[in-house]
Amino acid sequence: MIWYSKKEKYSQPKDIKELLTIALEREKSAVGFYEDMLTHSFASMVSDLLVELRDAERHHAQIIEKKLAELKPPF
Repeated sequence: MIWYSKKEKYSQPKDIKELLTIALEREKSAVGFYEDMLTHSFASMVSDLLVELRDAERHHAQIIEKKLAELKPPF
């Protein structure tokens, strides 16, 4: 399963909410990518790194979700 594609293009975000929403999508995509890679990793050192990277992306997503929840119109 492919979670990330460099071919994805975004137009200029119209406001901060759209920008954060795009960023959140990317973070969640990265989480999925690392989770998928974990299913293919047989070396514990690689698995440990993938877990660390996945968890970092989850943390980033949580930060963005919090910022989105704090937004007040107008964006």
